[in-house]
Order: sequence, then C-alpha cells, then structure tokens
Amino acid sequence: MFLSVHPFKEIENEKVESTIYRRWNPCLRVGSDARCLRRRRRYHEAPRRPAQYKVEADGIKQTTKGEEVPISGKFELDDNGKLSLSVYTAEKGLSVLPEKNVLKELAGSPEQAAWTPESEVFKDVEHIARSSQHLVLNALSQQSLLAIVEDASKHATGLVYSIDPTLHGRKAVFEVLVANKDKVSKLTYDIPSGKFLGKK
Repeated sequence: MFLSVHPFKEIENEKVESTIYRRWNPCLRVGSDARCLRRRRRYHEAPRRPAQYKVEADGIKQTTKGEEVPISGKFELDDNGKLSLSVYTAEKGLSVLPEKNVLKELAGSPEQAAWTPESEVFKDVEHIARSSQHLVLNALSQQSLLAIVEDASKHATGLVYSIDPTLHGRKAVFEVLVANKDKVSKLTYDIPSGKFLGKK
C-alpha cells in the first residue's frame, strides 16, 4: 500500500535511513542550493520515528480528479524539516503538452487523519523541466501511476515511498522505492508497456 505508514517506522538501521533520504530527497545530494542545505542540516535533527499516520494510497487517488492526473509521488522534508507527502500533477491531463498544461505540486503533512495538501504551480525552470519530463513519460505509458504502485506492492514486501518516471540511458522507466525494515528495494518498470523489469 502506498503512503499508508511512515516508511521509517520499522527501519531500525540509521545507515539505511540515511541512504533512503539521500535517494529520495534531491536536497540531500551534492550541489544543492542554500535552501536545500538548510534542509540537509534539519534532516539530522528530525525525529527518526514519528507516529503512524493515516494517509493511504489515496495520496495518489486523491490527486486524480477530473482531467488532473498524478505524474510522480514521494515523501520529503518540507522547509520546516517536517515530513511531507508530495505529488506532482498535470492539471489538464496527459494529452495536453507541457507548455499548454498546468504543472504543479500538491504537498502536505501525511500525519493527519486527512491529507490536506497545499497547491503550488511550478514557475521555476528546474521544476518545470522535471515535471514536464514526468508528464511526457507518463503519457507514453499504458499503465497509470497508481497501477504501477499497486503492482510494486506485489513484487516487494514493504512500503512504497517513491515513484519516479525517469530515463535509463534512452529507455523510459518507472523507478519505485520500497522500504521494509532494514532493506530498501528499487523496482523498475518499462514505461510504454508497464512491464515489471526487475528488483534490486
């Protein structure tokens, strides 16, 4: 189940926690900007195992309304160092080109009974470029983001905490990260067919 339990609640090994954060939060990578550096420092001060929250796979379902569709999803730390559920969406659907679409992020705390995200329309080059790629790659797929997440739960025991459409060389794939106790699994799916390619 995607986004149903804090992915680190059952992870005891702090080295694995750090590895997950570095894969899953771009702000923990080398070359981040000043705001990201502040996030990086706050990571070390953040509570390791906050209480379980009640948001389920509805994180993706909730952002699928009308023509709007989710194009990626992940947990991250917000500007205050708090856990946040972030879902990128294409407001006008997958059939409308990025330059004529509305690309945005819905983000909010998953530690409440109901997920009530704030919406931000992307205006900076970095986020527009990233979300445009997500839109185009999702448009190539025969499977929805939710379908991939649900299938990943069958191939790996644990909690899906990130799904990212990306490129491996010139091959379009979904990368899905799943946390289970002291292990993180990366599952790869072929985007055009939705076929499961393997797990590491």
